[in-house]
Amino acid sequence: MTWKESAAKDFDYFTVYGSNTDSFGAATLVDYCIAPAMDVTSSPYVFYFVTATTSRETKACPRGQHSHGCGRNGRSATCSRFSNFPNPFNPRTTVSYTVPSRGRVTISIYDARGALVATLFGRLKGTQGLSVDWDGRAAGASVAASGVYFARIEQNGATRSKKMVLLK
Repeated sequence: MTWKESAAKDFDYFTVYGSNTDSFGAATLVDYCIAPAMDVTSSPYVFYFVTATTSRETKACPRGQHSHGCGRNGRSATCSRFSNFPNPFNPRTTVSYTVPSRGRVTISIYDARGALVATLFGRLKGTQGLSVDWDGRAAGASVAASGVYFARIEQNGATRSKKMVLLK
Protein backbone atom coordinates (compact mmCIF):
# COMPACT_ATOMS: atom_id res chain seq x y z
CA MET A 1 0.00 0.00 0.00
CA THR A 2 1.33 3.47 -0.82
CA TRP A 3 0.25 7.07 -0.23
CA LYS A 4 1.59 10.57 -0.84
CA GLU A 5 4.57 11.81 1.15
CA SER A 6 3.92 14.46 3.76
CA ALA A 7 4.73 18.01 2.63
CA ALA A 8 4.93 19.27 6.23
CA LYS A 9 8.38 20.63 7.13
CA ASP A 10 8.05 19.28 10.68
CA PHE A 11 6.75 15.83 9.59
CA ASP A 12 7.61 13.13 12.12
CA TYR A 13 5.84 9.86 11.17
CA PHE A 14 2.73 8.22 9.71
CA THR A 15 0.34 6.09 11.74
CA VAL A 16 -1.47 3.35 9.79
CA TYR A 17 -4.81 1.98 11.00
CA GLY A 18 -6.83 -0.94 9.61
CA SER A 19 -10.53 -1.78 9.70
CA ASN A 20 -13.04 -4.13 8.09
CA THR A 21 -15.49 -1.22 7.75
CA ASP A 22 -14.96 2.13 6.06
CA SER A 23 -15.20 3.94 9.44
CA PHE A 24 -12.04 5.43 10.92
CA GLY A 25 -13.69 5.22 14.37
CA ALA A 26 -13.68 1.41 14.12
CA ALA A 27 -10.03 1.20 13.03
CA THR A 28 -7.20 -0.54 14.88
CA LEU A 29 -3.56 0.53 14.96
CA VAL A 30 -1.48 -1.45 12.45
CA ASP A 31 1.93 0.24 12.73
CA TYR A 32 3.96 3.46 12.58
CA CYS A 33 6.28 4.38 9.73
CA ILE A 34 8.19 7.18 8.04
CA ALA A 35 8.05 6.02 4.41
CA PRO A 36 4.81 6.53 2.40
CA ALA A 37 4.41 2.78 1.90
CA MET A 38 3.63 -0.33 3.93
CA ASP A 39 3.32 -4.03 3.12
CA VAL A 40 -0.11 -5.05 4.43
CA THR A 41 -0.46 -8.35 2.55
CA SER A 42 -0.57 -10.32 5.81
CA SER A 43 -2.88 -7.84 7.53
CA PRO A 44 -6.50 -8.96 8.00
CA TYR A 45 -8.11 -5.58 7.15
CA VAL A 46 -10.01 -4.42 4.07
CA PHE A 47 -9.74 -0.64 4.72
CA TYR A 48 -6.70 1.35 5.81
CA PHE A 49 -6.37 4.89 7.18
CA VAL A 50 -3.17 6.90 7.40
CA THR A 51 -2.51 9.93 9.61
CA ALA A 52 0.58 12.13 9.58
CA THR A 53 2.09 13.34 12.85
CA THR A 54 4.35 16.38 13.02
CA SER A 55 7.03 17.21 15.56
CA ARG A 56 4.44 19.51 17.17
CA GLU A 57 2.54 16.26 17.91
CA THR A 58 -0.54 17.16 15.86
CA LYS A 59 -2.21 14.67 13.58
CA ALA A 60 -3.51 15.48 10.15
CA CYS A 61 -6.93 14.14 9.13
CA PRO A 62 -6.97 10.44 8.28
CA ARG A 63 -6.73 9.53 4.62
CA GLY A 64 -8.52 6.32 3.65
CA GLN A 65 -6.76 3.63 1.62
CA HIS A 66 -8.46 0.69 -0.05
CA SER A 67 -5.51 -1.46 -1.16
CA HIS A 68 -3.16 -3.81 0.38
CA GLY A 69 8.47 -1.86 4.33
CA CYS A 70 8.16 0.94 6.33
CA GLY A 71 10.23 3.54 8.11
CA ARG A 72 13.09 5.96 7.68
CA ASN A 73 15.98 3.69 6.75
CA GLY A 74 13.76 0.78 7.84
CA ARG A 75 12.98 2.17 11.29
CA SER A 76 9.52 2.73 12.67
CA ALA A 77 8.74 5.73 14.84
CA THR A 78 8.82 3.64 18.02
CA CYS A 79 11.38 0.95 17.37
CA SER A 80 13.17 -0.78 14.57
CA ARG A 81 12.72 -4.27 16.01
CA PHE A 82 10.01 -5.48 18.39
CA SER A 83 9.33 -9.21 18.61
CA ASN A 84 8.97 -12.10 20.98
CA PHE A 85 10.20 -15.66 20.74
CA PRO A 86 8.86 -18.24 21.04
CA ASN A 87 5.31 -17.29 20.06
CA PRO A 88 3.10 -19.12 20.99
CA PHE A 89 4.93 -19.78 24.25
CA ASN A 90 4.75 -21.76 27.49
CA PRO A 91 5.81 -20.88 30.11
CA ARG A 92 8.09 -17.98 29.05
CA THR A 93 8.91 -15.76 26.10
CA THR A 94 11.67 -13.24 25.36
CA VAL A 95 10.61 -9.80 24.14
CA SER A 96 13.41 -8.26 22.02
CA TYR A 97 13.57 -4.68 20.78
CA THR A 98 15.70 -1.77 19.67
CA VAL A 99 14.70 1.87 19.90
CA PRO A 100 15.70 4.74 17.60
CA SER A 101 16.93 7.08 20.35
CA ARG A 102 17.95 7.17 23.98
CA GLY A 103 15.06 7.65 26.37
CA ARG A 104 12.74 6.06 28.89
CA VAL A 105 11.48 2.70 27.63
CA THR A 106 8.52 0.91 29.20
CA ILE A 107 7.44 -2.60 28.24
CA SER A 108 4.12 -3.78 29.62
CA ILE A 109 1.91 -6.82 29.09
CA TYR A 110 -1.85 -6.44 28.59
CA ASP A 111 -4.56 -9.09 28.30
CA ALA A 112 -7.04 -9.24 25.40
CA ARG A 113 -9.47 -6.97 27.32
CA GLY A 114 -6.78 -4.28 27.61
CA ALA A 115 -6.13 -4.75 31.33
CA LEU A 116 -2.53 -4.34 32.51
CA VAL A 117 -1.09 -7.74 33.49
CA ALA A 118 2.54 -6.86 34.23
CA THR A 119 5.19 -4.20 33.62
CA LEU A 120 8.43 -5.88 32.58
CA PHE A 121 10.68 -2.90 32.15
CA GLY A 122 10.55 0.84 32.74
CA ARG A 123 13.77 2.89 32.73
CA LEU A 124 16.19 4.88 30.56
CA LYS A 125 17.88 2.95 27.77
CA GLY A 126 20.10 3.62 24.77
CA THR A 127 19.57 2.40 21.23
CA GLN A 128 21.33 -0.96 21.43
CA GLY A 129 19.41 -4.23 21.02
CA LEU A 130 17.73 -5.27 24.25
CA SER A 131 15.53 -8.05 25.52
CA VAL A 132 13.45 -8.89 28.56
CA ASP A 133 11.79 -12.18 29.56
CA TRP A 134 8.17 -12.66 30.56
CA ASP A 135 7.53 -15.78 32.63
CA GLY A 136 3.76 -15.78 32.10
CA ARG A 137 3.08 -14.31 35.52
CA ALA A 138 0.89 -11.34 36.35
CA ALA A 139 1.87 -8.63 38.82
CA GLY A 140 1.64 -10.18 42.28
CA ALA A 141 3.18 -13.46 40.99
CA SER A 142 -0.10 -15.13 39.97
CA VAL A 143 0.18 -17.33 36.89
CA ALA A 144 -1.52 -15.88 33.80
CA ALA A 145 -4.15 -17.99 32.06
CA SER A 146 -3.80 -19.34 28.53
CA GLY A 147 -4.83 -16.76 25.96
CA VAL A 148 -3.87 -13.77 23.84
CA TYR A 149 -1.69 -11.06 25.38
CA PHE A 150 -0.11 -7.91 24.00
CA ALA A 151 3.39 -6.66 24.74
CA ARG A 152 3.45 -2.87 24.50
CA ILE A 153 6.59 -0.77 24.16
CA GLU A 154 6.47 2.95 24.93
CA GLN A 155 9.23 5.44 24.29
CA ASN A 156 9.25 9.23 23.83
CA GLY A 157 5.45 9.38 23.54
CA ALA A 158 5.18 6.67 20.86
CA THR A 159 3.85 3.15 21.38
CA ARG A 160 3.80 -0.14 19.54
CA SER A 161 2.14 -3.46 20.40
CA LYS A 162 2.89 -7.08 19.60
CA LYS A 163 0.39 -9.93 19.93
CA MET A 164 1.56 -12.97 21.91
CA VAL A 165 -0.16 -16.28 22.67
CA LEU A 166 0.31 -18.15 25.95
CA LEU A 167 -0.62 -21.83 25.50
CA LYS A 168 -0.71 -24.26 28.37
